[in-house]
Amino acid sequence: MKKLVSTILILGIMTFSGISALAESAPENVKEKVQIPENVIELRDDIKDMNENIKITRDSIKDIRDSEKDSFKSQADEIKSRIDAKKESNKALKDEFSTTRDSFNTLRTELTQQVKDAKEAEDKEKLASLIEEKKATVNQFQTQKTDVLSRKANIEDEKLLFQDLKSQCKNHKDEIKPYLEAIKERHSMVKSLREDAKTAMSSQDFESAANLLSQILELKEQTYNDLLTIKSIIE
Repeated sequence: MKKLVSTILILGIMTFSGISALAESAPENVKEKVQIPENVIELRDDIKDMNENIKITRDSIKDIRDSEKDSFKSQADEIKSRIDAKKESNKALKDEFSTTRDSFNTLRTELTQQVKDAKEAEDKEKLASLIEEKKATVNQFQTQKTDVLSRKANIEDEKLLFQDLKSQCKNHKDEIKPYLEAIKERHSMVKSLREDAKTAMSSQDFESAANLLSQILELKEQTYNDLLTIKSIIE
């Protein structure tokens, strides 16, 4: 019985000693939870919301520009096809006219020689007939030439359409270029400010962190507004 009581007392002393040891070591092992100010939390949430708005707008702009590129390519291909078709048509007309001109030159040379022979033979009746035939041949050739020229396809109109299409795309690019450059510059500024904000948060300098986050939010709002402007330009 005495042995049992002694054992219980010893266990009790050991248990008490263990609890005391834990109680003494607790402050060293358990870190206090840092309380982040409400304004810092709100700024981080606002930046997160702004990032989402920027992403949505960027995606929308990308879709519009992809569609614009597809439309440009489709229209450019269509114009090029019409130009190629007109070039083929004009080539066929050129070949046709070349054959007609060769026939005319051959006939005119023959008639010229016949006229010369008639003059030498002093055959006035034949000479008059040959002169009339030569005139009729020239008139016929001129008529054929006029007909070929009237059927020649106008490629210049298609070229002007293509140039106009290219100008529209270039004007869009030129118009949005300043906004894109400003966005790129702000992006670099935000990266630098973000690193500074991380450092401030790590050192629990919440006042500096709030100031830096405010600057980041302002820059992102400017970027968002520029993206909306770009979207309105290209729509």
